[in-house]
Formats: sequence, structure tokens, C-alpha cells
Amino acid sequence: MIDIEYYINKLQKKKYSIFLFHGVIEKSFDGIRNYTKKHLLKGEFENLLVNLKKIGKPLSLDQVINFHKEKVPIPDFSFSITFDDGFENNYSIAKPILEKLSIPATFYISTNLVDKNLMTWIDQIEFCIDTVSARTFDLPWSSVPFKINSKQTKIDFLDTMRKNIKKNPNKFNLEDIVRYVFNHCEMELISSSNGPLDKKMNWDQVFNLHSHELFSIGGHSHNHVSLGLLKIWEMKKEISKSIRFLKDKANIETQHYSYPEGQEIDFNNSVKRFLKKNRIKCSPSAIYGQNDTILNSLFDLKRIMVV
Repeated sequence: MIDIEYYINKLQKKKYSIFLFHGVIEKSFDGIRNYTKKHLLKGEFENLLVNLKKIGKPLSLDQVINFHKEKVPIPDFSFSITFDDGFENNYSIAKPILEKLSIPATFYISTNLVDKNLMTWIDQIEFCIDTVSARTFDLPWSSVPFKINSKQTKIDFLDTMRKNIKKNPNKFNLEDIVRYVFNHCEMELISSSNGPLDKKMNWDQVFNLHSHELFSIGGHSHNHVSLGLLKIWEMKKEISKSIRFLKDKANIETQHYSYPEGQEIDFNNSVKRFLKKNRIKCSPSAIYGQNDTILNSLFDLKRIMVV
């Protein structure tokens, strides 16, 4: 169960909170899939929103852009709802709840993941590890083999994957690591799944979301990669391609974006300048925290991940 009181307490005077979600699901899973609680249970999600709305004022990020433009402080106890990546359950499960409560939200999608219904590298590995009983892995950052033989050791294995690779993703070839894990588990490599933890929205759903008065779609790179760690030309290609796909596939000319991974190493001034050049007006990070009600920049906003 999520600690609803913890998130309610983030609604404060002279503070503006942006809550970061990834997915919402109908039921929990017995294995290690979703052990990070990236996807909330439907009942928990609705209960949290009901309680946030009792105390706080929900704002769309379009409204926040206008507050910034007019140099007007954001009202006390205000909050915004955002989703990253583009999971199908955003449309089929989260959307009806947000509609019922009249709460706006922005959905940031990685366009290649949506276009091809792709899984991220860590979701691929999590899917694979969930199916095996016992294995021993040689990992590039450790001289000691890593043994998995229980639910907890599987979780420890995934945690060390996240920690070491996200700390310096350019140091590793993610495709090779994913392929190694699948081969070692004697499983056929998969890059796509229609399961509730993996399936992405299709372009019709993306278009319908953006057409709704409560909702907006933003970019989240093309391949869900750290923009701050790419070479300049690679970064520009990632952003340009994602913006072009939104236009070509769903007729969306967005002013919204969010940085994949979203920590300090994942964006920089070059990224911000190129986003602004492409008419993006707001791009929050995933750095934990609240924001002042007088916003100096819409490209350094902090968010609170809900798990």
C-alpha cells in the first residue's frame, strides 16, 4: 500500500508539487514484476487522487506555463499529475479515473516505444528474471559472480542492474547486456509484450488523449535514452525525431517534454536550448522535490515519484 498521507503532506503553502506516475494496473503480481511499484494498483491511484483533490488545487501544465508567462505565483497547495513512458494502462485505466475526478494530466511518451510497442531494457530484464529459478551471472562491474535463487536475490540483481547502468549508461552496451541475460536464462529474446506492465499506447489512443480538454501529450525522447549523456548531434536527433513522430503519427504539436531518467546527468543547457528551439515551453525533470510557487524556469522543475 502506498502512504497516501505522505503525498498529501507534499501539498503546502508556497509550494507547487508535480507528481510522477508511470502506470496503473487492475491487480498485483506474485513474482518480482513491478517490485518497484512503477505501476500503482487502480484503487490506490484513485484513492490518492481523491485525497489530493480534497486539499489541493489540480493544475494542468498548460496553466503552469501561463502562470510563468504572466509572472503570477502559482496558488498555494497546487499540484499537477504527470505520466512517463506511454503505457497503455494510462489510457485504459488511469484516464477514466482522471476524467471522473476532473483532474488534468500530462502524458510524456517515448515515441519509438509507442510506435513499436517496445519494452525498456530494464523491463526486458525484469521480465526474463521473473521466469527463472536459479542462475549465476557474471556482471561487468563486479569480479564476484551474482547468484539468484530466491525472490529477494532476484530483486537484488535487478537493483544492482539499475544502480550500475543508470549511473553511467554510456559505459555499457545495453543490447548486449539484455541479450546476455536472456541467453543465460535460456530464453528467446523479446522486445515487446502486451502484458499490463509492458504494453504501450497506440497512436489512436495518443491522439484521443491529446484531444481531450483535460489532457496533453508531451515528448520523452524517441528511444527513452538519457539526453544529457548523448553527443550533441545524437541528442538533437532524438528530440527532433520524437517531435516529428508526434506530429506525423498523431497530429500533435506539443509544447511539453520531460527528460528520460530525469536526473542531473540526464539533461543540460544544450538539451534545454534545443528543446526551446523546437517550441517546447516546459520540461520537468525527475529530480525529487517540490517547486516554489514563483517559477524561475520551466526546464528545471522537480517532481515527486509516486510508488
